[in-house]
Amino acid sequence: MGEVTSWRLARSAGGPHPGTPGVSRPVSAEEIARHEFRLDPAFHVHQAADLPLSTEELARKRDQVDRLTRRLRSLHDDSDTADRWVTERLKEYGL
Repeated sequence: MGEVTSWRLARSAGGPHPGTPGVSRPVSAEEIARHEFRLDPAFHVHQAADLPLSTEELARKRDQVDRLTRRLRSLHDDSDTADRWVTERLKEYGL
């Protein structure tokens, strides 16, 4: 969402949106056509090979991924708990 917001701000200010390395970048209509009009970022955004990270940045990224992974696992656990609860309630009603 941040990329869309920064693009809109740049556009309203009359300037170009430079993009964010590894996340977004401006592309021409010709380039989009070369990729058969697919808008998947994988076709247009250059990845890690183009973006050398410092040791500190890499450690920060790993910490962020670890934190998000733990959060996702916790949410899956919560979802499993909710599913079990709903299943039990449905059984009570013979469903």
